[in-house]
Amino acid sequence: MDRDHFKDARSFSPWRWQANSGTTDSVNLFTPFGGGPRRCPGAELARVELSVFLHHLVTQFSWVPAEEDKLVFFPTTRTQKRYPILVQRRYPPKRCIE
Repeated sequence: MDRDHFKDARSFSPWRWQANSGTTDSVNLFTPFGGGPRRCPGAELARVELSVFLHHLVTQFSWVPAEEDKLVFFPTTRTQKRYPILVQRRYPPKRCIE
């Protein structure tokens, strides 16, 4: 952290973030894990893996409601029992080596 912007910048003080110092820019001066394209080396890999997983889940499996569920409309639209489902494979699994 920059000593010009933070008092005792090198000391461990998690309470410095709770105090309202009156300055609005102090929140944006410190980014602990970086930002922009260098924020996390695995972020893009995780996004691709999640996309591949969802693709296979949607294209190779069918979803059937496990039980009847009711909709609740207040304060937001949601299901009462969190909509339990049964996931069944649509096709037999493919084998790479027979």
